[in-house]
Amino acid sequence: MTGSVPGHASVQLNQVGHAFSPEHPLYNGLTEVLEDDQIYAITGPSGSGKSTLLGILAGWITPSQGEVRTDVKSIQWVFQNPHGVARRTALDHVSIPFIAQGMTRHEADSCALELLDEFGLRSVAQSPFSSLSGGEAQRLMLARGVASKPDLLLVDEPTAQLDRKTADEVNRSLQALAGRGVIVVIATHDPQTMAMCTRIIDLADMASTELEDDIHATDQPTASVPGGRFDPNSVTIMWREAFREAWRNVVSGTTHAASWAAVLMVITVLLGGLDSFSVRTVVEGAVNYQNQGGATWVLEASGLIDGVACDSLASVDGILAAGAVRQVPPGLVTSLLPRTPVPLYAVTPGFAYILGVHSPSPGLGIWVSSGVADRYGIEVPGVLATPGGPVPVGGTFDYPADGRSGELSFSIAAPTLADDGVFDTCWFTVWPVDESLVALSRIAVVPTQDPSVISQVTFRQLNMALGSSYDGLSDFANRPSRFASWVTLFAAAGLGIVAFWSRRLEHASDLHAGIPKPFILLESLTETGIWALSGAVLATPLILLIAGHASADAASIALLGVRPLLTGVIGALLGATLGVLLSREHQLFNLFRNR
Repeated sequence: MTGSVPGHASVQLNQVGHAFSPEHPLYNGLTEVLEDDQIYAITGPSGSGKSTLLGILAGWITPSQGEVRTDVKSIQWVFQNPHGVARRTALDHVSIPFIAQGMTRHEADSCALELLDEFGLRSVAQSPFSSLSGGEAQRLMLARGVASKPDLLLVDEPTAQLDRKTADEVNRSLQALAGRGVIVVIATHDPQTMAMCTRIIDLADMASTELEDDIHATDQPTASVPGGRFDPNSVTIMWREAFREAWRNVVSGTTHAASWAAVLMVITVLLGGLDSFSVRTVVEGAVNYQNQGGATWVLEASGLIDGVACDSLASVDGILAAGAVRQVPPGLVTSLLPRTPVPLYAVTPGFAYILGVHSPSPGLGIWVSSGVADRYGIEVPGVLATPGGPVPVGGTFDYPADGRSGELSFSIAAPTLADDGVFDTCWFTVWPVDESLVALSRIAVVPTQDPSVISQVTFRQLNMALGSSYDGLSDFANRPSRFASWVTLFAAAGLGIVAFWSRRLEHASDLHAGIPKPFILLESLTETGIWALSGAVLATPLILLIAGHASADAASIALLGVRPLLTGVIGALLGATLGVLLSREHQLFNLFRNR
């Protein structure tokens, strides 16, 4: 298509012909000048190419023969099947083109109401599109087309599916289009529609049996339809109105935000929960390794351990606790079983952290193992009866038979000062396990130059059944759910595309009405952001619930579980953006042509 006579809208058809294949010619030799303020009827039997000619005039189909010269800035097509947004009002549908021209919503509504009044639709202005009758919906599409201020208005079979009374209402609206400075072209087989047109082009008179030029009909448009005339100076209005339209779409249920939010919530809970659970498993494995003595080592040097030096190991990074121990023979004699003394150990204060002593009154009395407490019926705080008088009990400790050496499973620990003589062993917990820190514990041995004494210094792991090391970092790095955030990102992006694509007819219609893509992008991102954030908020308590059951590092586990929530929101926004970038105005034509 090339430019033509300036000053007014016109379309020149010069020897135009078309055929989809040599076996199916439609017409040829069509020469006509279409001018504004005129209404043209394209007639002919079914299959004669009426809608195809409209496609040629719109620039969406290239004719097989001839030339089309046009001097129009904007084209609107009113399709045979009225297409609208079910839950948005009639007023919304007509206001949108005015907003595309840079008006505020208030200004657009005012202009839209006047136009609806002209088409006899003012009474249904606040009615949702889904409640309109066929005639009302068709007239609404005409009003929407006029609101876009086109130079060329194409109308395809406007009364084909209407009863006679409704068809008459639509025909009166079509007749009212005359004198608006618009070229109106109507494809129709309705005699009454033809009667109110100023010119009839009968394709039956131009039926073609042969076309000389190459046939090159295309499924996709070869020229884009001129879009709306959005004022670049109205950017602020565009942003504000895009947000408002997005909110109206959400509130009206047009976006199905609740459904998409629910789907995203399920995705993020499954993937985020899986990652939280996997990390929780790794953390609990590390905690169990520590609690069962896998990370605790015993430096043995009978009568050679400096209690102060041993306790001071706890100040070294990587050593969680340390304490010195020496056995006190023959043990503690009890009044209940005087012939069976309970093994007694003198321990430094730091040993309380090794044992995990449960003590409501620290420093007041001995610590007894749970086995001793059960046998003698001791409560804490309480006393243990001995021949020398009652001994206060200040705490208890658990020492289960889980593979650790059993010397303290049935015993009493008597806390003493760290500088109260020498001790036999120094217990220390290293995490993560580091052999250099284990070797460092030798500083707790009283200095000596006697080789025979030095040879008595040995190390052993408290619970050798758990292995000499626990590589929690490797387990964390190789956990099966480590890609949960990436999977969520792509799944949410797909969801964002599907959510946008499910309304592609609506968005293609907005493009056709002159709404610029930046407006649609901002509107779509706002809508997507609302349901994506809602889904993430709904999923958060469930993720925190999973993380909250962890025995340690619940906050860190929760943060890892929340990451898929963030990537889910980002993915949904990326998907919506891709959907907008892939949207095309010709999708509207393709959808209706395929119907």
